[in-house]
Amino acid sequence: MTDGVTYTFGIFYVEFLNFYQDGKGATSWIASILVGVTLGSGPIASSLTNKYGCRLVCMGGAVLAFASLAVSVLAPNVATLYLTIGVGAANRSFKHLANK
Repeated sequence: MTDGVTYTFGIFYVEFLNFYQDGKGATSWIASILVGVTLGSGPIASSLTNKYGCRLVCMGGAVLAFASLAVSVLAPNVATLYLTIGVGAANRSFKHLANK
């Protein structure tokens, strides 16, 4: 599910612009933070996988990513989406990087 958000963010971007009435630059930071945190959290996912195992880290990342996306529905502004989608949904890296 979170991969779909990343790959189709262009569709969400237009909707976020219309709904939140914020600037293009501010709104585009949502996807930038999402990708940056996803790739930057690789070492954390790797060390957690070594300590706790692949299954636990994958499931934990999936639960955290789902919770973040679910909470983002209630976001009152773009800054909240920075945290919920940008940082929170980037826990999907625990799912991907733990499997490698």
